[in-house]
Amino acid sequence: MALDSFYYQDPAKVIEILEERSCVGCRHELHLVVFGVPYVRCNLKWNHGHRCDRYSEKKGNKCLT
Repeated sequence: MALDSFYYQDPAKVIEILEERSCVGCRHELHLVVFGVPYVRCNLKWNHGHRCDRYSEKKGNKCLT
């Protein structure tokens, strides 16, 4: 089975393409540990893993040094 054509680009560019389609960094992404098993799900009850129209980025914590 052949890879999609975008996989044959620069590896950094491939990662950017994959992450812009995913929920990585969304403020609604929820990390849970249930009976020792980690789960990641959408807090809005949507399917996690595919970016929806309600995607919004998390606000980063600023470190004062």
